[in-house]
Amino acid sequence: MFEISGLTHEYQAQTVLAVEKWQAGQGEQWLVLGKSGSGKSTLLHILAGLLKPSKGKVKIKDTFIESLKSSDLDSFRAQNIGIVFQKPHLIQTLTVLENLLLVPYLARKGNKQQIISILESLNMAHKQKSYPNQLSQGELQRISIARAIIHNPVLLLADEPTASLDDENAHNAIGLLQNKAQEIGATLLIATHDQRVKNSFSHTYIL
Repeated sequence: MFEISGLTHEYQAQTVLAVEKWQAGQGEQWLVLGKSGSGKSTLLHILAGLLKPSKGKVKIKDTFIESLKSSDLDSFRAQNIGIVFQKPHLIQTLTVLENLLLVPYLARKGNKQQIISILESLNMAHKQKSYPNQLSQGELQRISIARAIIHNPVLLLADEPTASLDDENAHNAIGLLQNKAQEIGATLLIATHDQRVKNSFSHTYIL
């Protein structure tokens, strides 16, 4: 589903990320491990098309995303990529449902009924009229996962999704991501330094 070749990214004349070759097939689930500062977030931002590499190629499906124009890249991302950031990045003045309705508007995929179904599957339907500041950390994480999968992405990325969670909620968050990725047939890539989750994956890439 994605293929990386000859990838490097430099910041202030220093190489902060180097991946010679790596590919993942459709539906595969990968864990990217590495210490803080090893380039995990940089890698996910490049795969999401939020950051252009200094050198190298990144192919998702049949598209080399580093060569896309900004507007085309925005459209490609909205159609094909789901992202769970370290922080929820929800609009505080909108309800949970209103925040999630922005996804089908931007991606032109998905609808309100699909959102309700996803919230029900995450045991969050009763929170659809709540505002972000009324939710717990674990609930915010579930809403972030819901937002990332509404449009059935082919690539699902999660950046340190368990960083602020206790053991139980960390386990639940990883399980939700894996189950939802499997349901929609997405390739899942989770970047973390959290050693608690390493046994949950059969594919591991170490930075």
